[in-house]
Amino acid sequence: RKQAEFSVSNRNIFFDEVKVSCRKNNEIIVKNLGRANMAINSVSSDDLNFSVIPDSGIILPGDSLLFTIIFSPLEAGEKNSRIIFIHNAPSSPDTITVIGTGTGSISAIIVTNKYGTGWQLISQPVYTLCPYVLSNLFTYTTGYVLKDTMVVGKGYWKKLTETNLKFIGGKITSEHISVSLGWNLIGSVSSAIPVSNIATIPDGIISSVFYGYSNGYTIADAIQPGRGYWVKVNQDGQLILSSGVAGKTTKIIAHPNVFNDFNCLTLGNSDEHEQKLYFGKKPNEEFSIDFYEMPPTPPSGIFDVRFASQRMLEVVEKDKSGEFPILISSEEYPIKISWEMASNSILAVLK
Repeated sequence: RKQAEFSVSNRNIFFDEVKVSCRKNNEIIVKNLGRANMAINSVSSDDLNFSVIPDSGIILPGDSLLFTIIFSPLEAGEKNSRIIFIHNAPSSPDTITVIGTGTGSISAIIVTNKYGTGWQLISQPVYTLCPYVLSNLFTYTTGYVLKDTMVVGKGYWKKLTETNLKFIGGKITSEHISVSLGWNLIGSVSSAIPVSNIATIPDGIISSVFYGYSNGYTIADAIQPGRGYWVKVNQDGQLILSSGVAGKTTKIIAHPNVFNDFNCLTLGNSDEHEQKLYFGKKPNEEFSIDFYEMPPTPPSGIFDVRFASQRMLEVVEKDKSGEFPILISSEEYPIKISWEMASNSILAVLK
């Protein structure tokens, strides 16, 4: 009978001393010595000071898979853990032992955010004594810049292969984020901050909604830990993200429910990304469509849909008509289109 056979390069891993909130990696190789595919259903640590990626995988007969064990101590002292492999070979579960020592006087917290795979907007929501290094990060100034180290307060495009990211470090309750005239890609703190609680220096500099990205752009009503967000400002200044009272807060420019009275056009690709665009009659003379300008076009290959005007919303005045081209960028085709009409008082044709 054909079956998988689990083999690991090292069953005992010893880390050097690591400062609290810093991290160090070690690698092991798991090999399938059997004659059937080996399904690694889960890989986990029984101690929060250690983690491992990837957390699952398939290994063909005679093939191997590299696993990275990460030691990031939450507090000082010696730490011990078992890394547990659940798989379909007869020896399951298999374990390896890891030992490391944390140093320093601070205590750390864990902030975990569940993203989708593929391109996402991320940020570092904790303070660390050592730089938080991730490869192939794109941040934005007047254009996209490739980075490999995260900075608190900045947002980044990152292509993820794992759905979860775990950040370990000191808790951030308040942060002053410098912003420049135009669009800014900002970060987060250690707890969710409603956009209505964000104060600015000087007052009144926010000139757009806050955009998050989760397989497509959405309007955010809160800045969530570990995620990145776009916002436009009308002059240089600072945004104050605080879990307490930050001072005079900004006027709520728009809420996600603002689109309930508009018609919705949804465009998606075969990779489960989708973007909603909205259209309808102009509600009143005071309505400003400029707040719904979308952020700068993402780096090449990232799913993006918008009106040619760079907005996610288009309106027509009473008894008038309009034509609104749509721009589409996607790694995966075909594009799927659906729509939902909130009002029968407007005639729309897609061509």
